[in-house]
Amino acid sequence: MKKWKLVDSKYSDISVVKKFHRHTMHLKSNIAIQGMKKIDYEQFRKAKNNEKIRLCNIEESDIEDIGLFKILERRRTSWFFEKDMGEKELSIILQKSFGVTLSTYYNEFLVHLRAYASAGAMYEVKPIFFVNGVDEKLDGKIFEYLPESNQLHFIKKASLSEVEDLTSTTKFRVQSFRNAKIVFFFVFDMEPLFAKYGALSYRLGLLEAGHMCTTCQLVATSLGYNTVPMGGFYDLDVKDFLTVDSNQYCVYMLAVG
Repeated sequence: MKKWKLVDSKYSDISVVKKFHRHTMHLKSNIAIQGMKKIDYEQFRKAKNNEKIRLCNIEESDIEDIGLFKILERRRTSWFFEKDMGEKELSIILQKSFGVTLSTYYNEFLVHLRAYASAGAMYEVKPIFFVNGVDEKLDGKIFEYLPESNQLHFIKKASLSEVEDLTSTTKFRVQSFRNAKIVFFFVFDMEPLFAKYGALSYRLGLLEAGHMCTTCQLVATSLGYNTVPMGGFYDLDVKDFLTVDSNQYCVYMLAVG
């Protein structure tokens, strides 16, 4: 059997991974143990002046409560995307997975808390997603969900074939996003978190993306949808496709349908 040709031998060298792990350790001498620092986070915020779409409001009566244990039992990674999705279901998934659940003060900082854990409650992983077969005004577009205003920030138009080319599983048609209604890209904005946590910030960004993905899976499962979390995407292709800043990186993907 012909072996795959490795472009970079370091890719299969476990010592490289071990070295990286050591360099990102949380040590007593690290800045992160000094507590909440007053950082000018606004220097990292860029105005989003493009088209915005406000999502419909969700009432608790719109959601059938089937119980957490039942949701956990039903959660499966499956490419069997068979259920229709409308704007209401999309709104529930976004708001319940990533929306603000409580606004409160931590010392002098106003913090908008959400349903998943985030280092320092900074929430530097952004839910960016492609819509496919939900609503005419949304389909074939990439959006970022803005939790504090419950709005969608339009990023660009895109085709299903472009999204399929971003992962090894779908590029070679082992599976397909054809029937998936949403494809999420969890994009880590590294610079703000690095200002507080240094090299540890990379680990924390990965952990936050995992929390977000799991929360979204459970919400989607409660509505009867299947999900597929993915790490096998082409990093550079995804970065170019999403046109994100140099300090932003996709660290996880999730298909829902």
